[in-house]
Amino acid sequence: MLIQALAKWPDFQMDHSPADLLPRKIQDLWLLLLWNIPTTKDLELCRGAWVWLQQTLYQLNCQSLPSGHLLSLMNESEAAFVAALATQSLGENRSHLWIGLHDPSQNICWRWSDNATLTLVTWEKGAPTKTTLKFCVSLSPRSGFLQWKNQHCNEELPFICKFSA
Repeated sequence: MLIQALAKWPDFQMDHSPADLLPRKIQDLWLLLLWNIPTTKDLELCRGAWVWLQQTLYQLNCQSLPSGHLLSLMNESEAAFVAALATQSLGENRSHLWIGLHDPSQNICWRWSDNATLTLVTWEKGAPTKTTLKFCVSLSPRSGFLQWKNQHCNEELPFICKFSA
């Protein structure tokens, strides 16, 4: 499996080192990581099975690259690719997956944890719910990981991270 780690959304500390980004309670993490084409130095830091989509590399179990954040989805092709990887990786364990979309001000103003512009919107029918305190977002297995659902931030779910080269 490519995605095995569970974490609560608040366990991630943004705008810190990659070690701070990872859940504090989990030691051995298997992550699906995304970043732009790395330099030779980056390749030395992180070896393993590589998967390409356009100008982005996807890899698992690479925790030493800088500038990491929970996944932000920029377009439909990236979303479809991540959905296919999540479906293949999770197999029968079809739980939701944390992504970097959240509502830090708790006023239905969603933003990516890496401050990327919100250009893609794929909410599940009925989401986001406005009547409950659900300020973090996951990919929904019901939609084949193509649509989003807002969740309580303290739920423990697998997650996907994105790293810039």
